[in-house]
Amino acid sequence: MKNFVHREDPQNIDQLELVIARACSLIDANTCGKAIADFPTRVMALLDANGRHSEHGLKDFKTRMRLRRRECDYCEQVHDCECHDCDMSCLEAKLDRLAEPDEQDDEV
Repeated sequence: MKNFVHREDPQNIDQLELVIARACSLIDANTCGKAIADFPTRVMALLDANGRHSEHGLKDFKTRMRLRRRECDYCEQVHDCECHDCDMSCLEAKLDRLAEPDEQDDEV
């Protein structure tokens, strides 16, 4: 978007608004979906940078996160976090599922 706006070189606020609106209309659903999916990682990078500008360190942060990814022992999904709270959340969810009566048992 920034490249598009700079290429158009708006000369005033009205032109800038039009250029930004045009640039927004060119964003396809796939790109928008990727940006939404990447948002939690960007927030974690911001927290990792203690609120400072994190855009330049985002690639390094993502690399560190990929190295930390692991399959959860409880939900068998891949998590980006190894904290105790996340493990306990997955464990509690698994225990809740185990405690629920099986629908097939009701039919018998």
